[in-house]
Amino acid sequence: MKYFSSLFVAIILLSQTNAQTKLLQFSAGTNFNGTGDSFGFSFFTEYSKKFKKKLTWSNSLGGTINDGTLYSIFYPTPSGQLSDGSIRYATAGFQAASHIGYSFIASQKHDFQLRLGSVIRYQSTSLPDAVSLEYIPGVPFPVVVLQNLSPLRTLALGGSGQLVYNYTLKSNICLGVLAGLQFDTQGDTISQLMFTIGKRF
Repeated sequence: MKYFSSLFVAIILLSQTNAQTKLLQFSAGTNFNGTGDSFGFSFFTEYSKKFKKKLTWSNSLGGTINDGTLYSIFYPTPSGQLSDGSIRYATAGFQAASHIGYSFIASQKHDFQLRLGSVIRYQSTSLPDAVSLEYIPGVPFPVVVLQNLSPLRTLALGGSGQLVYNYTLKSNICLGVLAGLQFDTQGDTISQLMFTIGKRF
């Protein structure tokens, strides 16, 4: 009887340990596309699992949305009002990523990781490749000429690096911060800073 009681307790402890090796996490925050001139919003859902004490495999799905003003153009209308003819753009992408993470700190409450992985990214943008403004005498507003050399929609492969910190509460709820940098074959470089919330199970 004592043997079966000990075995039962061991199974419970083992199941609790295994239950905490998996993490479902949601992330949201800011990103900068390019050299930092295009500010945007990032959002991701991620599933990760520890396969060794300090090694984690994670997979995520999510996206980024960026917009901005390429040229600010204001001109007076015949009625005397000021009209906004600025050239605006939006860039949106959806991506899947997979990372291997190494935990420099791995305890029941604290986990600090460096992750390296790969990304596949679909992106669509209205950003033109070249813009020229022409001022014609007698015309109260500039004539804008846009030139598009790149495709509207792209599919690219890339690499990604992340620094991740998670703090686990008593209820196995995790709160954390994620900083990432990624690049792809289309020449896009995206840096991200996000807050995360998740649950270990």
